[in-house]
Amino acid sequence: MTVEFRGGRGTEVLAWLREFSDLGYCLTLTRERSAEQVMRAYGIDPASARRLPLDDLKQVDPTGELRGTVVRFGQSEGLGFSVEYIGTTGGSDPVLGRLSAGTETVTLTATADGMVWFGHACDGVELSTFEPHAPDHTRNGPGPHQDFAEPMQQLADWYEEYEPDRTKENLLGLIHERLGGLPSPDVLDGPLLTAFLPED
Repeated sequence: MTVEFRGGRGTEVLAWLREFSDLGYCLTLTRERSAEQVMRAYGIDPASARRLPLDDLKQVDPTGELRGTVVRFGQSEGLGFSVEYIGTTGGSDPVLGRLSAGTETVTLTATADGMVWFGHACDGVELSTFEPHAPDHTRNGPGPHQDFAEPMQQLADWYEEYEPDRTKENLLGLIHERLGGLPSPDVLDGPLLTAFLPED
C-alpha cells in the first residue's frame, strides 16, 4: 500500500474537523455498520437521538453548559461513522472494542492540547495506535502493524518536510484508501442522528 500526498477528500475532511472543534474531536469509521449500530456501541439508544443539522448540534445538551460531549452519527459509502464534539470516547475501549467487533474500525482523535492519534482495531481488539507525526516512536498495540508499516514511514517523512496538517491530510488519505471512503463535508454538515453523552 502506497500513500502519496494528495488533496481531495482528506484535505476537505481535515478542514471540516478543524472548523468543527478546536477543543478536541474523535472521528470513527467502521465497515458495514449503520448509524444506529454505531450508536449502540456508544451505549446510546437510537430512539433517544435527534436528527439535527450541524448548526443545531448543541440543542441535545439538556444543561446548556456542554458538560459532556455531543456525538453525531451517520453512514456513508458503506461505513458507519461517528464524530464527537470535544470528546474522544470512540477512540478507546469499551466503545472501540464494541465498534470493531466482527469488523474493522479506524479512528482519528485530536485533543485540546494538540495531540493527534490514529487508531486501528479489528474484531474487538485495538491493534495499533500512533501519532501521525512520529509513528515509529509512538506506536502501541499488539499488531499486526505490517499493513501500516510503509505508510507510517511515509507519514513520518512528510512531517519532516511539511507542516503537521499536511501529515494529517495524508493520514486521512490512508484511511480513505484503507476503508474505501470518507464522509464528505456535505454529509457531515447535514442532518445526522445526534446525542449527548454527559460527563462520567
